[in-house]
Amino acid sequence: MGNDDTDRLLRLLAILSDRRPHERPDLAKRLETPPQAVEGDVARLQALGFPVMDDGRTIRLTRAGSAAPVQFTAGELWLLRVLFERLGEFDPDAWEATLDLQRKLATALPGVVPCPEWRDPGEDGLLAEDNFLADLAEAVAGRRKVTIDYLSGEEERTVRTVRPLHLEDWGRSFVLIAWCDLREDFRAFRLDRVMRLGLLRETFEPEPGRTLADYVRRTGGTERPGLRRG
Repeated sequence: MGNDDTDRLLRLLAILSDRRPHERPDLAKRLETPPQAVEGDVARLQALGFPVMDDGRTIRLTRAGSAAPVQFTAGELWLLRVLFERLGEFDPDAWEATLDLQRKLATALPGVVPCPEWRDPGEDGLLAEDNFLADLAEAVAGRRKVTIDYLSGEEERTVRTVRPLHLEDWGRSFVLIAWCDLREDFRAFRLDRVMRLGLLRETFEPEPGRTLADYVRRTGGTERPGLRRG
């Protein structure tokens, strides 16, 4: 996702933080963007897990449910990453401080916040680390295709390209809901079974039959027999 898109997404979050209903034309005017772009930004925030309600006329941010203080949603991790990167761009002298903060978060929340030292890609360009939540949140928001090295429940390891649509917390693990180009169908990928990850430059646009709405219509938004893992 480009800097302009990220900036607009952050500005939209700031406007919605008052948790009041905002009419779509008013948001478009304040963001200086077409109403269609607002609709796309709302969909991206929803995919990241932000509780944004859109009734077709007004948009508002609802109150999130209670959660443990150390739990981060995919959207919050994406927001942390953006803030870290922007701080480093604004003040290069503060870059080391942001790395120190990321290391402390990674130590306090192992398997949730990735340590910055783990982000060295291999020869094939795939990252290997303990958790890919923030990377995938960024891919969902930017509609960027990703390549994953995945270990299935049958211990079959495959490398495939997918369209990341949504991140869900299924209790034992976060799960990526995606359209899999290899299987030509929706698949659910447990993040604890993702061995390596590559964020591609290639983006995608919603296509009939391959969108998050299509997934929800098929499954009701929860794990059902019609949705296979991996």
